[in-house]
Amino acid sequence: MKIIQFVQSTGNQKPFNMTTETLVKDIKPGMKNLNLIFIVLETGRVTKTKDGHEVRTCKVADRTGSINISVWDDVGNLIQPGDIIRLTKGYSSIFKGCLTLYTGRGGDLQKVGEFCMVYSEVPNFSEPNPDYVAQQSQNKNTPNDNAAPTASQTTPGPSTSAAAENQNGNGLISSGGALHQPSISTHLTTSRITRSQPNHQGDAGCLPIPRKMNDWISSTVCLLLLLSSVCAQKSQDLRCGACRALVDELEWEISRVDLKKTIQIGSFRINPDGSQSIVEVPYARSEAHLTELLENICENMNNYGEKVDPSTRRKNYVRVVSFDGTKMDLSETKYDGDVTSSLKFACEKIAEEYEDELIEFFSHEAENVKDRLCSKRTDLCDHALHLPHDEL
Repeated sequence: MKIIQFVQSTGNQKPFNMTTETLVKDIKPGMKNLNLIFIVLETGRVTKTKDGHEVRTCKVADRTGSINISVWDDVGNLIQPGDIIRLTKGYSSIFKGCLTLYTGRGGDLQKVGEFCMVYSEVPNFSEPNPDYVAQQSQNKNTPNDNAAPTASQTTPGPSTSAAAENQNGNGLISSGGALHQPSISTHLTTSRITRSQPNHQGDAGCLPIPRKMNDWISSTVCLLLLLSSVCAQKSQDLRCGACRALVDELEWEISRVDLKKTIQIGSFRINPDGSQSIVEVPYARSEAHLTELLENICENMNNYGEKVDPSTRRKNYVRVVSFDGTKMDLSETKYDGDVTSSLKFACEKIAEEYEDELIEFFSHEAENVKDRLCSKRTDLCDHALHLPHDEL
């Protein structure tokens, strides 16, 4: 059995606690801001909408039941049966009398692990429901604030817009406004998946669940949750270590700049009086300087190794060569290509997603930047180095 980790750029992932998640059995139509953790049971075939979007229906489940979730465009190619997925900021709606999940505006699907077995002997909450059919028909005939909008409308509620969106490489955002159907899944290549939308049209219906594997469901689910929790903690340690290493590298590079070096900022356009609105400011910590640093700073992650705290089993990342060139004690440090490439990847995602925050913090000198940025502002670290708990 192999658990594959994926580092999400969504930024705020912590080891999950099922007491804070919604269970499938508790989902009702029209619920918003749903947070769930589930395993993918099935994926179906792809259906194309009139405007070229691909829509799929996947069947997912937790220990209390199963439900359909609609995924759009490339997302369906990124999940497969056995994947353990965290849904954040999702919502529920009715499609053709079936209770169906979608990701909401600002929400996403994130893979936190995978498992070699899937289970299906749980109640199916996406079975066709006459009450839902009647409710959906009534909503269509009686327009009101709770009615599902058309494909040309956009609301932050159950429906999402048909416009395509982009998250600068931090996640695949789906788009479209048409039909959902089952699909064929392929290998997952990213941790963040995407949001999906209702209001589709076509012949897609509710997927049936095969009734199998009756005796070992409980133990399977418990093992899934345990393994996923371990994966989430490892991912947390990596992202936290990358953030703190990034802060150290930026502070070191800034300290090397000649304080007398300046840069001109402002408008080079000539004013009516013949003057120009240009001022000179120190180059160090200027926006131009910080932007330039962020382009290549993560290459320095090649100088870091991985250490494991023997008491907590938490991982931290340290330089194998100090800034002044002194070699460090590597007796308990893991230093190889896997460590440096993983740390570099995490660093690049942080630098991309939190570029504005990094420029804000480093545009002037400040104390405890590691804690204030990595623990307080971004929540990449779940523990601080210097700040007391009440400051977090």
